Amino acid sequence: MRINHVTYTVSDISEALIFYNKVFDKKPVAVSEKLAYYDLDGLWFALNVEDKSGESYQHVAFDCDDIEGLKIRLDEAGLTYSLGRKRHIDEKPSVYLRDPDKNLIEFHAGSLEDRLKHYSTRKDVTVL
Repeated sequence: MRINHVTYTVSDISEALIFYNKVFDKKPVAVSEKLAYYDLDGLWFALNVEDKSGESYQHVAFDCDDIEGLKIRLDEAGLTYSLGRKRHIDEKPSVYLRDPDKNLIEFHAGSLEDRLKHYSTRKDVTVL
């Protein structure tokens, strides 16, 4: 199984960008008021602004080419999952579930390139 992306939650995107630009010695490939995406030698690393008072959105996502098959397998195993927020078709589907300690796991059918293509059509995200 391959890691699709890693998402960290942050409280201030500007402060986070200053820090992560220094850590990675590179600029993000997309930014908005609530997100930043880095391409770290092929690893999609995302920052997402979040109020940290509730359950965290921080997660590791794994590639999944067969979301429907995964949902069947999870149903048969009696595991609870969600499809997350409503997505544009270009963003590709995801399945989310939490482990017994409430850690979030995502299975995602898309890639960073898919997401950048989608965001390139929006005015609230700058794709660099």
